Amino acid sequence: MRLFMEVWHALRAEPKLPDASKIAPGGNAAPGTGAGSAATAQAPRADRPGVLVVDDDPLQGKILGKILAAVDVEVHFATTGVQALEKVQAVKPGLVFMDIHMPDMDGIQATQRIKSTELGKTLSVVMVTGQGNKQAVIDSRAAGADNFIVKPYDRNAILEKVKKYLRVG
Repeated sequence: MRLFMEVWHALRAEPKLPDASKIAPGGNAAPGTGAGSAATAQAPRADRPGVLVVDDDPLQGKILGKILAAVDVEVHFATTGVQALEKVQAVKPGLVFMDIHMPDMDGIQATQRIKSTELGKTLSVVMVTGQGNKQAVIDSRAAGADNFIVKPYDRNAILEKVKKYLRVG
């Protein structure tokens, strides 16, 4: 357990990824890699469906971003519920992976606001949380979430959600 915690803290403290991983799919800097790096100059491809990853923990965003690199999608990141609302309008993703517990506006509130828009009616939201409790599932579904995933991530489950909602392989 001590080794796991040391690795977790080391990964969390490490601000840069190896060069090949600095850029997340879609030309967006992966969380914690710095917005001014030369790697962010890569232009996004408009022909790929968009996925928005919303999580206030940069490590969780990195993990999900690496999993999503296995499919041909544009990955965008937000770290707050408010930022998620702005990103949805700006990038118009087809799928959102929304963390439930965030400091400014929780994922359930953000999902409810996103789904109440015209654009929100056409996109899918998969709620993500570290706690698998019945009330979170009920609240997420009531807010308009299409599905639910519990951390730690199951790579195959994430990729199946992407295939299901975006029809990419």
